[in-house]
Order: sequence, then C-alpha cells, then structure tokens
Amino acid sequence: LIHEKKAQGVALIGIFHDAHVRESVADRYVDMHSIGSLTP
Repeated sequence: LIHEKKAQGVALIGIFHDAHVRESVADRYVDMHSIGSLTP
C-alpha cells in the first residue's frame, strides 16, 4: 500500500521501528536519536 501511494505522488509520514521496513519504503528519514532526548 505504501509503495502504491508513493507511486501516485502521495506524501507520507511514518514511524517505523523496524529498520528493514523503513529502508524498504523510505526515501529519506530523520533519526530521532540525533535530535536528543525526548524525555523531560
């Protein structure tokens, strides 16, 4: 479904914890660890 929508030009935002899945569907990604701690 994700590949189908991307082929249609639809912009998608996803949260993928599985690196294999992320690499198979993402054109680009932001590594949240590089931003820093997200806990107060």
